Amino acid sequence: QAKEVLSGAECKILVKSPAAEVVKDHALVDSHDGVLALIPKSEGAHSICVHCAAKDRLASWVGAGRKLRWSIAFDVLGASSLGLLSDPKNVAHLSDLKGAQAQVDLLLERINAISTENDYEKAFEAKFVKASEAVNMDVAAFKFLQIILITGVTAFQIHNLAKFLQRNKFLECCLPIAMRMKPVI
Repeated sequence: QAKEVLSGAECKILVKSPAAEVVKDHALVDSHDGVLALIPKSEGAHSICVHCAAKDRLASWVGAGRKLRWSIAFDVLGASSLGLLSDPKNVAHLSDLKGAQAQVDLLLERINAISTENDYEKAFEAKFVKASEAVNMDVAAFKFLQIILITGVTAFQIHNLAKFLQRNKFLECCLPIAMRMKPVI
């Protein structure tokens, strides 16, 4: 069917389901040539609407007198078509859907790469935590060993110093009278 629209207009083709919800929204590019393919998810009469609006308020005032003629044709295939095709070159082909498939494949590759990176980071983090805990355990054991050694060396030195002072009788001359070992007679 032929339709006249403003030359400065943006047009869309809206496909609505029998429940009146938009199932396909296709913006028309500048050349307004192309193929639109739709595989409906539900049975019933679908509405196809062409909606054109001026790009801006100025375009609607300036372009009010200028019109552009264009035509739209529909080839509906299904159980009622009985295998009759009007023009095979105007029918949507698999190549029309390749762009969307490539985008989906790219998105799946990115998701796979992110998942692989997350798995690697989790494994690396677990390995790092295990190594960190082992180092902390070794440091704690070494500190405990140091404390035991320092305590033992200190006790040994105090014991030997006390024996030395008793043997050489340095305690009698240096300590106050109450602390000397000899009883007072």
